[in-house]
Amino acid sequence: HHHHHHHHQMSCDYKLFQELRGHDEDVRSLARVEIEADGFRVASSSRDKSVRVWRSEIGAANDCEAVVLGHEDFVTSVTYYGGGPKDTKQGSGGDTSFLATGSRDKTARIWRLRYEEAAAKDGESTSTSPGLEFSLCECAAVLRGHRYQVTAALVLERSQPEGSEPKGSFLVATASLDGVVRIWKVGADDVEREQDKPVQVISDHEGPVLCLCELEDGTLASGSGDSSIRLWKRASGSDKTFHCVGVQKEHTDTVRSLASLPGEIGYLSASHDTTVRSWGASGAAKVFMGHSALVYDVKATRTAAGTVIAASASEDCTCRVWDAESGQCMQVLEMPGCAWAVDLVPTSRSPLPLLVAGTSDGVVRVFGQSLEDGLLDENLVAAFDAAVAERKAGDSKAQDAAQGHSPQGLKVEDISALKDPGAKDGQVKTVRDTDGKTYAYQWSVISLKWECVGEVVAGPEDPASTGAGASSVVAPDKMFDGQHYDFVFDVDVQDGVPPLKLPYNRGENPYEAADRFLLAHSLPQSYREQVVQFIIQNTGGTQEPSAAVPMDVTANVDPYARTRAAAAYHVPLSDCLRFEQCKKDSMMSKIREFNEGQGQEMRMSDAHLGCLDKAVVLSLQRRPVAEEADLGVLVEALNLSLLWEKEKMFPILDALRIILLCVDSEAVMSRVIEGCPLFDIVVKAVDHPRPTAIEVTVLRLACNACVASPSFAQSLFEPLLNSMAESCKSKSKPVRLAWSTLLLNCAVLVKGKAEIDPTLLLSYTFQAASEYVDVLDMDSSFRALVGLGTLMTNDSSTRALAKDLGLDALVSKAKQLGGRMSEVSSDLQNILRSS
Repeated sequence: HHHHHHHHQMSCDYKLFQELRGHDEDVRSLARVEIEADGFRVASSSRDKSVRVWRSEIGAANDCEAVVLGHEDFVTSVTYYGGGPKDTKQGSGGDTSFLATGSRDKTARIWRLRYEEAAAKDGESTSTSPGLEFSLCECAAVLRGHRYQVTAALVLERSQPEGSEPKGSFLVATASLDGVVRIWKVGADDVEREQDKPVQVISDHEGPVLCLCELEDGTLASGSGDSSIRLWKRASGSDKTFHCVGVQKEHTDTVRSLASLPGEIGYLSASHDTTVRSWGASGAAKVFMGHSALVYDVKATRTAAGTVIAASASEDCTCRVWDAESGQCMQVLEMPGCAWAVDLVPTSRSPLPLLVAGTSDGVVRVFGQSLEDGLLDENLVAAFDAAVAERKAGDSKAQDAAQGHSPQGLKVEDISALKDPGAKDGQVKTVRDTDGKTYAYQWSVISLKWECVGEVVAGPEDPASTGAGASSVVAPDKMFDGQHYDFVFDVDVQDGVPPLKLPYNRGENPYEAADRFLLAHSLPQSYREQVVQFIIQNTGGTQEPSAAVPMDVTANVDPYARTRAAAAYHVPLSDCLRFEQCKKDSMMSKIREFNEGQGQEMRMSDAHLGCLDKAVVLSLQRRPVAEEADLGVLVEALNLSLLWEKEKMFPILDALRIILLCVDSEAVMSRVIEGCPLFDIVVKAVDHPRPTAIEVTVLRLACNACVASPSFAQSLFEPLLNSMAESCKSKSKPVRLAWSTLLLNCAVLVKGKAEIDPTLLLSYTFQAASEYVDVLDMDSSFRALVGLGTLMTNDSSTRALAKDLGLDALVSKAKQLGGRMSEVSSDLQNILRSS
């Protein structure tokens, strides 16, 4: 071909020709419903908690065929699945397909759409197919398990579930702000089936996952708040799990939307960094520049001419049409509000697909390129243009207002000021309500509403120092991490992320509060000034900020003034705990008694018994054993007695526990380990069945070994944890105490760089702490909590894991038990807060 068609067709002229009205609030997501028809169908999901399926005939009436209800919070995403291979037999009649939705109610749902063949109307010739009519929509499955809002739900059309005939079931991928992608298996005929067991859980992203798409070759792509895109391929062979096969990190901010490119193994990504990028099989990206704010959605499709075009939707209130090959913008469509969603729907009426846009005013709008003039409704277009013009006028007004808002005095406006949208997320307005009181409102990009932060009151505290007219926002909820603060602000840092709490006390240096906040949420330092201004504005700092706030952060204000007083009570622990109590006489008489009953080959001589006795005495007096007792004889004695049957071995192990208390325990221990298979014996002793006496003595022995021979304790770590994990449910208090002490000692060893898996240790310790708090075993749960605090000190990954396991709830429960339980709980709260 001598010229490419798309070189000269670099612009297009989409015009509005339809509005689909019915949603009460923002349309957040769109999906084209591919059911054969003269017109087209599209599904929209909304903040109003519903999904609607629209049928639109070009040049004819359009209607809402279905309103899909069931989610309990706003529906963030909707995708369509045609239902797999269709019967080609004529007369099968009708069509079954599926919608997958994700919601802020933390669930994803799969819905079955059923269409029946429409009966031919009187007078119509029966030769033309009468088309399909909607007959029902039912929920097939509810997928539960994500901890936060589900951002995407997608049927994987190119991956068959294991072991099922292709029609019986299909795989679904879901993504969430909890940073996890889950893969589920859904039966094609399920109805209202509740599921909480995914087939696979994928959690390599370091931030929330906001979008998913499936590429032509079955690769799954996920985009995240960590600015990366990850590609996942399903292993061939028996292992049918997805593995990461690539990571793309070109975007500089959250990746918000992904779309597969038709006919090739490539895809498009839209990001909060205002760009859209196209990625080929080689991984090279082309950048589509043009949007001036976050890009929320991107879609691509083929034109009748065979070229590929893309459409994007942005917070800058525009949708853009792009030539996907060159990356050139072909048209900018201004919208009356924030453009959340866009889709492209091929149509026989025009060489270019229809463009469907979903916006913050709750309307789904359909735009067409070069449709016959008779199809355009002038009144509709005029009203739309007016709405766009009004939005633009409002924008510039809001900008002026935002600039006029000074941190010096609070500027109080009339309540009507809340009719205009905010200029940027987190913007604050102070308004006087009809009741004569003054309230602070904050603009939220997530809800697109002015949300009331609290009443503004003049500060009676200390009029002298703050000057008259000092005022402050009284937040409705002033508890944060179990402490009282003068203010606790909700700060929406970005859309798609739960709001962050900013605690602040009157008189505190705002720069220190800001640093604490940025540190706590790992936000970039570039936000510092903004956070400081936010604090000053919202607490009515009336003096010159520079005077009130010396830039020197080490100034005389101590941001932790309230928490320092409660400096850490118990965390972290730096030295291991040991079990030192011993009833020597009864222990030795038990050993003599059991020794009498042994056969010749396992019986100790008097010399052996004497040596054992002497070693125990020396150890209790903290004297060196190696110098005053014969270690050779001691090792012989152990080699005999440690072969006794389990029921009789425990006093020997107990004697060994005491010997580990001696001053030269490391030397003694290395000699014992060298001369006797202690490790194997201990591991075998705790095999089931095992008497409680063995459990207690082995655990206590291991605790003391943490000091005497950390390397031995370290080697025992996994075998003991694995075979004794149920100790956390033991009915015996000595077992519980020894178990939590061992976990605590291992935490101390981890901090001393021992080769112990901190993740495994944390989950065992957490389990023990919660079990023991529930049975009100104070001593054991106290030690487990100190272990948690020790593990979490200066380690953000274990802090994150502990939060995920539910540490906040556990700590608030423990706090109510008073005394040192409440003290260690405060320690843990401080660690969590500093994270």
